[in-house]
Amino acid sequence: MSTVFSPSEDALVLKKKKSGLNNSSYSFKEHRKHYSLSFSTGWKKLLWLKQPYEDNYTDASFLSQLKRNSTVVKYSYRKLVSDFSLVVLHLSLIMSVIVVFYGTYRLNWNPLKPAMLSTALTFAGFIFYVVTLNIRRNKELIELQQLKIRQLYATPTGNNISSSSVNSNTIDINEVFDPESIDLEDYLTEPSPPNFYETFKSSMLIILYLLTLSPVLKSLTNSTSSDSIWALSAWLSILNVMFNDYQIDFPRVSEKEKRLHWQTIFKQNYSIISSNQLSRSSSSSISKDQNNLQTDSKISLLSRGKPNFQLTSNRLSDLHTQKAHKSNFSKNIAVSNAIVLASRLQSNASAFSFILFCIQACGLFPIFNNFTRRCELQGFHYFQLTSIVLTVDVIVWYLFGLGWFIVWISLHLLIVIVGPWYFLTLQKYKDELQGPWDPAKPIVKSL
Repeated sequence: MSTVFSPSEDALVLKKKKSGLNNSSYSFKEHRKHYSLSFSTGWKKLLWLKQPYEDNYTDASFLSQLKRNSTVVKYSYRKLVSDFSLVVLHLSLIMSVIVVFYGTYRLNWNPLKPAMLSTALTFAGFIFYVVTLNIRRNKELIELQQLKIRQLYATPTGNNISSSSVNSNTIDINEVFDPESIDLEDYLTEPSPPNFYETFKSSMLIILYLLTLSPVLKSLTNSTSSDSIWALSAWLSILNVMFNDYQIDFPRVSEKEKRLHWQTIFKQNYSIISSNQLSRSSSSSISKDQNNLQTDSKISLLSRGKPNFQLTSNRLSDLHTQKAHKSNFSKNIAVSNAIVLASRLQSNASAFSFILFCIQACGLFPIFNNFTRRCELQGFHYFQLTSIVLTVDVIVWYLFGLGWFIVWISLHLLIVIVGPWYFLTLQKYKDELQGPWDPAKPIVKSL
């Protein structure tokens, strides 16, 4: 049975069919143009782009952006010897703890003498740390002050404006813009020195805690055999060496980068105020309302010219000196080793003195040594290294004999001489591939 359409319905059906043909032809033209463009431009490394290639197609330019061994660094043997000597220094610190324990436990040494010696050296190191940090901050503050003075002379200030012809209704720029109110210490890269009173109070609290807990720590392992204590202490010492933070390279900012950052801060915060806008004087024929309006406009100009240093943070440490998260795991292991060994001593005073010596030797001295190397005091660093290593070597020879002394020196030579050579030989086997599709590396910043 055939369907009969009216003339109006027949025209509507023909119109729909015609529009359908036009859409199909348009879609075909677009696909044809798309494929011809893909063929003309070649294969692209884009997953979202539909291209006339097979799924397993591999173009010749697929590996064009592949990087091989992009992080390879050429090491020098001398630099590696200096770096590996840090391991020897840490081993000597651990051996000094063992020597003090052996002398107190076996030879009946006075436990107060090593603790008093380490306390005196710690106090001297703290004074050196504060003085050195103040000197570096003052030097940096002088450089920043000189830069601020040059910027102030280059920027229109209150002296230039006060010399212009303004009447009594003109606002003085010195009332709005005070260069002395700028706190330049917020833009220093060196950290602030610690407060002596707060540091002394914290130290005394730690000492009082140790005095209070010494009887408990002394009787902590009474039910444990001595052989188990020696084995546990040996494993803790090995873990301490393995997980110590041997920080070799410190994040530093060059003088050029520092000055460029400071100049950027000044340029961002100083708006140069044109003298002709600030030196407009009101004539006597202007009414009082117009004078007030002009005064308000000058206040707005001065507020735009006022440096807003509080809004600009010191991003130099965030951009150039990203500090890595330092782990205190090795220091916790050192304290655990001290507590384990102190439980075998005879008196509470011996346990207290020994734990205090361990905290200062394995906890505070590595921080001080890292500070001297960060300040590029290489001579003082090598003095610390030589004095500690030689002192421990002599004591090992005196207490344990020639045999153990030869083993100890052989371990030093193995680390300092053979270790760098073996590290250099392994560099030729390094084969690292890195492409543009590799996952991005996160930048971890300390809060």
